[in-house]
Amino acid sequence: MAHVVITGCSSGIGLELCRQLTARGDVVYAACRNSSPELEAVGVKGGVVTGVDVCTDAGCDSLRAYLAERSVRVDVLVNNAGGLGAAPGHTWDEQVAQQTFGANLDVAAMSRAFEVNVVGVV
Repeated sequence: MAHVVITGCSSGIGLELCRQLTARGDVVYAACRNSSPELEAVGVKGGVVTGVDVCTDAGCDSLRAYLAERSVRVDVLVNNAGGLGAAPGHTWDEQVAQQTFGANLDVAAMSRAFEVNVVGVV
């Protein structure tokens, strides 16, 4: 029985990992910004930790605190959090990106996806 922390669990791959690992008997800690009815229905043994945005120090700190308060020894960490959506503030130069990739590209969404999927994991 492993203690598994999974980020990005409210849908998709993270949710399915929660289902599979819980069914296997592992203690799963499901970390996400917002829970979902589907995630709540899984009944993970470690708990659902909401408010975890891997792009922010506060979000990562809340997960760390949750685990530390319970003296969790993490055996497996699955950094699955990701998404495609817009958010204020960007790390790319939007004008150059528009010129490079075309007028129909949603640069704000791509910037947010990069921040979550690449920077957030680090």
